[in-house]
Amino acid sequence: MKRLAAIALLAGLAATPTERVDAALCKTRKGALVVRDGCKRKETPADPSTFGVVSSDGDPGPRGTSTPRLRAFDAIGAFIGHVSAAGFIVLQTGDRAIYLQAGTDGFHAGGSLFFEAPGCAGTALVANPGHLVPRPPVHGTTAYLVTNPVEPHAIQSSLATTDPLNCMGPMDTYDVATQLCCGSAAFSIDAGPAVPIDLSGHAPPFRVEIDR
Repeated sequence: MKRLAAIALLAGLAATPTERVDAALCKTRKGALVVRDGCKRKETPADPSTFGVVSSDGDPGPRGTSTPRLRAFDAIGAFIGHVSAAGFIVLQTGDRAIYLQAGTDGFHAGGSLFFEAPGCAGTALVANPGHLVPRPPVHGTTAYLVTNPVEPHAIQSSLATTDPLNCMGPMDTYDVATQLCCGSAAFSIDAGPAVPIDLSGHAPPFRVEIDR
């Protein structure tokens, strides 16, 4: 506490260099800083300037720099979200934030929905992302968030955006209109029910501005 109190008073000692200050900044044998009327015999007077304190009329030094933040906007100038260092748009939906991959042409499709039944029938599931800010699957203009309960599921089919040449398995079916392939699967994952999030309110082309 004594050290914190001394540091808090450093600015006051240095800010008015033309005024008389009756207090002295002292360094004890153990290295602690204290403020007294005068330093004791075994204490050393300390210079506030050595601790990075600049007086009010002193040179503040060069201005620091910071990494600019980028903001993404849609075709009508509506704010979409900030852009992460990895190039994803951080979109807020309700009380949650999600990562979405995008370009000037809009949001990019990717990711899979999973089903416990063959033929992509039944409740659509999203795998537990395990991340603080998830990157949900996006099909067309719809993103899918995972919700509770997240629990183990035996998956028999999955639905993903792909090229028709990658959807030629004996049990695969391809929808030309949506560019979605329903393929057979056989594995278990931790997943929860999918909740659709409509992204069609943001129409391309997208653009980025520096947040000043």
